Amino acid sequence: DSNQVENPEEELPDALRFYLCGETIEGVKSCNDMLRYNMCEATVMGELCTVHKYKTDTCEGNVRFQETWHPGWKDHNLKGRLLGHYILDLLEEALIQLDEYRSPEPGAEVALDDRSWTGILDYLYTETGADVATFLQSAPSFDSWPSDDDKSTLLEVGPSVLFRKPAICHTALLPAQTRYDGIMTTSGKRMDPKDGFQEGDRKQLIAPPDDGILPLAYDANDRQTCPALEIDHKDFFLVKEGWGFLGQVVPNQAEIRAFDRGTRREGLVMVCLKICPNNRCPDESVGFGLIKRNRGKLFITIDGKPVTTIKKLEGCHFMGGEHGLKWSGQAG
Repeated sequence: DSNQVENPEEELPDALRFYLCGETIEGVKSCNDMLRYNMCEATVMGELCTVHKYKTDTCEGNVRFQETWHPGWKDHNLKGRLLGHYILDLLEEALIQLDEYRSPEPGAEVALDDRSWTGILDYLYTETGADVATFLQSAPSFDSWPSDDDKSTLLEVGPSVLFRKPAICHTALLPAQTRYDGIMTTSGKRMDPKDGFQEGDRKQLIAPPDDGILPLAYDANDRQTCPALEIDHKDFFLVKEGWGFLGQVVPNQAEIRAFDRGTRREGLVMVCLKICPNNRCPDESVGFGLIKRNRGKLFITIDGKPVTTIKKLEGCHFMGGEHGLKWSGQAG
């Protein structure tokens, strides 16, 4: 408890200093305030930790999203170290097991004919393949799914299809490696997030596309004021009323080359809309409900055929047509 230590700067290690103050973690305690996600500052006993919650040498001044309900750098640091120790424990166990494979004791559990490094690697690949096959053939458990509507959609899609089959994700979100590798944008140029990459167009300045391609966009208000934090962003694909029909080929050829597993395509299309803060979207936002209520407002086609039904699954939606949720399975 940093409140009980006379000189925390000298007596406590960096990771624990100003982490626990009284009964608070980083100066925050539970409260009855939905606007703060029931996490409020403890102004008396947590003040010392609150001051240092976001204080680092890397990012000074006002940095966006440093709210009471968000964990501070001390909390992230602690969780990172716990994960690191867990990985080190696994590494130690793996080295012990590897030594047993190379120099087994009498009556060893695993009897290998070839104890060379190549032989051991082949054995481990075989074991991993068997584990993967067992998992893919197992039945998914979804009894605890919270919503009946979501469960109905899941049953229509097929739990084994959703949880066991490979999928190709065409996402604008960062940090998606497909953005940095130029796969989603089909540029083919691998870029480092710190050195620059294809960012897309600023939402506030974007013009109607001349090529009919759904544009990649970002909101300038989502960007940080600290360069060290410029990595996690909710970029999106943008369409506005009056722009006419815009489209994309999904999956594109770069995505097929990178992620196609040679399995039969199910032809399912799931779309996830941008999540508005506190679920309060601006008036300009249009949801999928307008496909049903006002056909003059929103049209979607897949492979040239109209989307007529929407099946919600948590924050995303499966597109359905006259023959159900499955389309031709081709890119389009």
